[in-house]
Amino acid sequence: MVDISKLNKAAHAAQRLTKQHQGAIEAAQRIADSPTMQAIKALQENSAATRLMAEMQRHEALIRAAQGPVEELRRAGIFDQASILHEQLRPVQEMMDAFNARFTLPEVPAAVKLMQEFQQSPAAEAMARYATRADEIQRAMEAMHTPWLDAQEALRSVTGFAEIQGIGRMLETMPVFDDAVCAALRVGLGDWRDRITWPEPVLTDMAARATFYEDLGFDTSLTDFPAPAFRESTEIAGLRREPPPVVAAYGEPAPRAESDDDEEALVLTNVAHDWLQRLELHLRNFIDARMTEAFGQDWPKHQLPNGVYDAWMAKREAAVKAGRQPLPLIAYADFTDYERVICKQDNWRQVFSSYFVRKESVRESFQRLHPIRLDTMHARPIIQDDEMLLYVEVRRLIRVIIG
Repeated sequence: MVDISKLNKAAHAAQRLTKQHQGAIEAAQRIADSPTMQAIKALQENSAATRLMAEMQRHEALIRAAQGPVEELRRAGIFDQASILHEQLRPVQEMMDAFNARFTLPEVPAAVKLMQEFQQSPAAEAMARYATRADEIQRAMEAMHTPWLDAQEALRSVTGFAEIQGIGRMLETMPVFDDAVCAALRVGLGDWRDRITWPEPVLTDMAARATFYEDLGFDTSLTDFPAPAFRESTEIAGLRREPPPVVAAYGEPAPRAESDDDEEALVLTNVAHDWLQRLELHLRNFIDARMTEAFGQDWPKHQLPNGVYDAWMAKREAAVKAGRQPLPLIAYADFTDYERVICKQDNWRQVFSSYFVRKESVRESFQRLHPIRLDTMHARPIIQDDEMLLYVEVRRLIRVIIG
């Protein structure tokens, strides 16, 4: 157990680190410009993040939120002895190590017993909700190779694991925007149907974001695992086995800020960026094809929400002036435009209602992707809750678009 006073001292030391090492950072320009160092500087300068270092000991939900970002820093070598941040961030590593030590990899007999206990508990209703079976969950448990069972809260781990497998199964076998599927997902992911006004801290601070998601109803047992176990469990469930296929006909989506082709540190952010880019290209292809079928080639001139056509035209004109080849007009759409086009009243009635069933479900899907989309554009670390939302919503939208 880490002493809280030690954590507070470490937190304050980390907060002063930018000024102390500014000369070294400026001298090593390539490192200073990388997404990894930008994330570290944000950790130093963000008062909420430094408070997080002190509060993680008392609030394990924040440890859960930190799993993904801390794993990224570990991969980047930030915790290595040679790193200038080693001493300042050592308390974080100690806390994460203590948390991860609680998790075990049950052997088959133990897993069988766990499954029997789960089936006799109220949590077993998740199997009916996601139309999955006990033997499927059992096989998934036996396929795990990394510690995933919390020795202190075994039933909670089994419930979260079973729900991940159930969600994966449901998205493979059922119409993904069916009312029953949407309702089942709201039990696990929360209810995002109402239009959300995003508080600024939610978009920039992982602790505030985790709390915001939980307030919407996000079930934290879905992501309350060490990072390797969470990724393995979602792979077994079929949620993150491979990204959507590539479509190249509608131009590249908006480039990422501060990107570096050689950067390997923010692996999860890079993966999420790739998934969202591929999704966006499919969305452009899908919307353009369906709208052209219904309204003809000039549909953007007549069927876009107010102001959107002029915005797209201005972007294309600017691109052409810069010497680039003109692309189909939808190639100049913002990510937030897609929901507006789909849900515009006459577009919805004549084209998209047969694909998505309810407008509120479209809005919900895009809102679940909104924070992680911003993170990937600005090379910020993402949390495991974001990963879960990404895998589910990209899978759903791709199922509708390409079947």
